[in-house]
Amino acid sequence: MSTPGNHIIIVPAARLIRQEIIDIANRTLKELEKAYKQDKNQIYVWKAWKICNQLNMPLPDWVRRGLNDIANEILQEAEGYRAPKRSTRTEINQYRKWQKGLSIIEQVEQCRLDYYQRMGKWRGALSVCLQEIGDKRGRSFRDMERIWSKRNK
Repeated sequence: MSTPGNHIIIVPAARLIRQEIIDIANRTLKELEKAYKQDKNQIYVWKAWKICNQLNMPLPDWVRRGLNDIANEILQEAEGYRAPKRSTRTEINQYRKWQKGLSIIEQVEQCRLDYYQRMGKWRGALSVCLQEIGDKRGRSFRDMERIWSKRNK
């Protein structure tokens, strides 16, 4: 059973907890600012923005400037960007015929190159490509590994 005076204790406790959270957030924002000044990693700006947004805090000036820099970079990069033309049904069919004409090994090599160009790394490309091409050709991953390993002997 609650008494009329109980809410008096709860309200100040909630304010204290909120203040502790804001104090922790302010310390974290200072650490993020220091890290951002050192190496200009934009992830620190985004982390700071997220903290401020979640706690409904005003954005510090360094976060505003950082977001402005990020926006400028995106806009500069997008300025020369043109959306790729949609492929017609004929082009898609021609590509499929070309793909079918390639050997499995050639397809895997092409896939690995495409993967590297998309992801900027070779690691993981082979397994992704073996799985992808195996799926398209109706072969298991193990079959694809065997075919690939014979090629490398």
